[in-house]
Amino acid sequence: MKSWKPRTASFEQLLGRSLALAREAAEAPADAAKRDDPELERAKQLIVQWLSQLNLLYGLPFRYLVADARMLPPESLRWAFVDRNWLAAAGHGALSLGRRSSADALIDLGSQAPLHGRARIDEGRVRARLRGAELPDEVPVDGSVVAMLLRSAVVSGYPGLEVQAFDDGDQPIELLRMDHLASEVLLVLFAELPARVELLEPPEGLHFGVLRNAQGAPVTLLRKLAPEQLGEQLIVDGQAVKATLHWRDGDRRVLDIGASATAIADALRSHAALASELSSAELAIEMVRSAGLQQFKAGLRQGPEEPA
Repeated sequence: MKSWKPRTASFEQLLGRSLALAREAAEAPADAAKRDDPELERAKQLIVQWLSQLNLLYGLPFRYLVADARMLPPESLRWAFVDRNWLAAAGHGALSLGRRSSADALIDLGSQAPLHGRARIDEGRVRARLRGAELPDEVPVDGSVVAMLLRSAVVSGYPGLEVQAFDDGDQPIELLRMDHLASEVLLVLFAELPARVELLEPPEGLHFGVLRNAQGAPVTLLRKLAPEQLGEQLIVDGQAVKATLHWRDGDRRVLDIGASATAIADALRSHAALASELSSAELAIEMVRSAGLQQFKAGLRQGPEEPA
């Protein structure tokens, strides 16, 4: 026998209950979770952690990030904003498992809202948790999450490649995620839009080294030796000053240190940058090569900088 009771009233009642649940969760005191059943709270925490990882694109097939390989060709870099609406839809879809009716959907509307809110707060802790590091304070990621995808031989050639990001005030920006999706593909998520991003070779790459000029001869970029300017690059008329070094006779991979040191000293004296004999410590300052650094700045098109 059919019921003549209008369904509208039932759905309005369910909607009111779900919204009431959401309001209660939002207004609950901070220690409310501690009064919950321990097993239930543990289950909620696992769901929150899973959702926070989903918000950082963990577990998603690569084709969801790059629909066509031509969008990320070899030796390319791509930037994007993470679509919060898409992530919300993905989270709601994941939590819809076991839903059997529209009534369940209305109840979920209230019960799931606190989980999604806690997941936003947990996003900033995911990287530390997965690395086994100390967890930072719970701070919601309110800004626009920005993604960087790099496909390059640099990623596989330097497994310890470091990434740093800074805002307009030159303050560091938190990395929410940094992972190798493939041997040559690196994904980095920033907590906000950076004004500058730096890619650094691993710091253990500090070494002695030279550059080569157009003729293949070894050269080095000279640095200042005065105590107040120690290590700064020597610039004259807007140009970096170089000294041409010398190979050993018949060998184009081994330097003649004596002759090269004399060439460096002569070049420094010609620009009044050396007042006495070149010491071994000063020679080291002129020859040392730090790890490579590549900067990317918002709104600027720029090529790689010459190594310092």
